[in-house]
Amino acid sequence: MRLLFVSGDVGGARAIIPVVDIALARDIRVGVVRHGHIGREGPEDWPWIEVEDMSPASIVEHSKPDAIIFATSVDDRLALEIASAGGQNGIRTVHVLDNWTTYAKRLIGKDGAQYMPDVYAVMDDLAYRQAVSHDIPARVLAVTGQPALANLAAERRRYNDNDGTGGLRHVLFVSEPALGDQGGPGSPTYRGYTEVDVLEGFCQTAQGFAEQTEVLIAPHPREDRDFVEANWSRFRNSLHGRIIGPDEVRKVLHTCWGVAGMTSILLYEGWLLAKPVISLQPGLSVPGLEAIGEREGVVFVDRRENLSPALKGWLKSCEGCQSGAGELERHVNAAAEVLRLAAFSGEKK
Repeated sequence: MRLLFVSGDVGGARAIIPVVDIALARDIRVGVVRHGHIGREGPEDWPWIEVEDMSPASIVEHSKPDAIIFATSVDDRLALEIASAGGQNGIRTVHVLDNWTTYAKRLIGKDGAQYMPDVYAVMDDLAYRQAVSHDIPARVLAVTGQPALANLAAERRRYNDNDGTGGLRHVLFVSEPALGDQGGPGSPTYRGYTEVDVLEGFCQTAQGFAEQTEVLIAPHPREDRDFVEANWSRFRNSLHGRIIGPDEVRKVLHTCWGVAGMTSILLYEGWLLAKPVISLQPGLSVPGLEAIGEREGVVFVDRRENLSPALKGWLKSCEGCQSGAGELERHVNAAAEVLRLAAFSGEKK
């Protein structure tokens, strides 16, 4: 058996990487398309396939896979095009979705046609229900857990909770490039807020808790760190805190008191780890970004006038906060389950 892996953006790449690892550990023949974020984060000794100047069809022909495991991106269509080319030639395809948005849109190619994989793997029951509501056929859906979270339970055991220093309560603030991805006011894809708005609102409200709080800001891998630093400097006033490095994110996630942000998967991870979590999306006007707010116990803000009172309540005591710790084990075998679905020899759709 030979598997071909391909992805585009950060989230998709990180969902695919653990599946590649387990396939290699089982001595399965593997080819990984060196494209997008996976090409930067995957180990150099992986069996890479260089695809510059190759068409999707020629990539499939060159690699001759028995199955294609891929993760899509709304803005980067190569993975979808390769999967579609493989599917047209009878090759089994497994799509891995790393979040809860744009279930159907991400399967539409440049020509406007929709490609449906043999398996559409989603992370939980909420994603399953939402995918069905977005016209993904139930027959192709499989709840597998999220492969990128497979090691979260084991990772937790390596850290001590609330590893604060100097008596300060650490809050992880997770940034993301909303302005760069969806634009500001006037853009047809504007979320109704930007990361600048959210950080400013967070900092203004958190001033009353500055003596006991340290804010540790994690920029998204695609963000300009200087831009994030400049905004933090503008808005921080009396707050303690700093921008953390990429190599610090995992430890801070496990040792912080709580996690604040917008839509990042890190908020979901914080919820799984029984951390107080708040999603700040004031003025939200784009459907599909509210999924984190459907988690019981997550404080969700989508109206501007509610940001300050909700955040104050969260920082003060987080009364009523509940966690998703009971769902943590769901993701432990996710990578193995995706691999099993790729090898499944049942009838194609």
